[in-house]
Order: sequence, then structure tokens, then C-alpha cells
Amino acid sequence: MRAQSHLHQSMSIVDVPSLPEGRLKQIFCRYLSDRGIRFESIPEKSSKTPDFWLDHGDGRILSELKAPELHLDRAVGMYTWKTSLHKLQDHCRTAVKQFSSEDPARKHPRLLAFMSCHFQLNLHSFRDAIQGGVLKPDGTWLADLRATDAYRRWLRSIDEIDAFLWLQVNAEREEPYQAGYFIRQGSPHFEAVDGLFAALRLRPLSANDQVIIMASGEN
Repeated sequence: MRAQSHLHQSMSIVDVPSLPEGRLKQIFCRYLSDRGIRFESIPEKSSKTPDFWLDHGDGRILSELKAPELHLDRAVGMYTWKTSLHKLQDHCRTAVKQFSSEDPARKHPRLLAFMSCHFQLNLHSFRDAIQGGVLKPDGTWLADLRATDAYRRWLRSIDEIDAFLWLQVNAEREEPYQAGYFIRQGSPHFEAVDGLFAALRLRPLSANDQVIIMASGEN
């Protein structure tokens, strides 16, 4: 994936309103309902479980919602790309464990949804994380982690998930305003998640919504 990044390696501190994860979950449910997607909450068990079963078409899709936040890198006094990357990686690894606890045989598609209220943590941030660095317009890289063991582990986690949905949220209006749809090309459930995303896109959030096909192990 060679996409131009809109996220700099380090970012100045900007105070942006946020929402608690419980409220974001309510907004996510409303987003699904408004697009005709039925969902069922999964009861908590002794082991961590995903948040929802989604019903669409002929099958069911497991879905987990994560609400990543920007964390200040106290060493430099700024938000940094590496800090954001590590947080996204942690969320992904946790989600894989949750999916596996509910469906260890992986019979059903797995959708990991992210919701962010901070405009500096956006779908481009996630795209940069997938490709392992920030690709500048001149073809050079910032924070290039593609050759690291951590990035290889990140790719293995990605291969355990079929699709990712990124929703950018306006905290003051409490509504999403941009969507990114990421589908892993090598997924055994590609058609199912592609169908779900097609239904969601019938009511787009903006002209800047994006669909990204992710090749397995791409960097």
C-alpha cells in the first residue's frame, strides 16, 4: 500500500473534545440502525468477548468496537506517529483474542471498528499503520517500521481480521462525519464484508469516505 499520508511524524497538541466509549458505542449502534444493519450485543463472559453480532445478508459478522485516543509522548511533549501506531497495534491484538474466544474456528467474518473524536487520529493514521510508516509525497519514508519485528507481528494480527471500519466522530454533535472501509483482500470472508460495506455506503457520511483493499502482508 503506497498511499500518501496526511499525518506528520509528530503533531502539536490540540485540545479536542472527546466522548466516553459507552457513548461512542451508542453512536455506532445508531449508525448501523440508520443503514438497516441489525445487531445483537454479545454478553460478557469470563474471557473477553467481541461487542456485537451483525446480521447482514445470509450470514452473521462478529464486530468489535475500539475507541483509540491520542496519548502525549512525554519525552518530546507532542503526539507522535509511533505512539499512535503502538496504540492501534494493541487494540488489534486484543480484538483478535476477543474474536477467537467467541469463534475459535473462525467460521464467521471479523470486523474491527474504530471510532476517533480527534481529527489528528484518523483513517490516514490507520492507513499509515498498515503500511508500516508515513510515506511522503517525494517517495521517502518517515518513521519507517517495515523491517521491524513489531511490524511483522502487526501484520500477523491484521491477517486474523477480515475488515476494518474507521469512523471519524464530531464529539460536539455526537455523530460520525467520515468513514474509511478497509477490506483484507486475502480474507476468506471477503464477499460477506464487502456486502456489508456496500450496504453501509448506501448512506455515505461524506464525499471523503474511502474504500481501501488491503493485500495480506502488504507494506
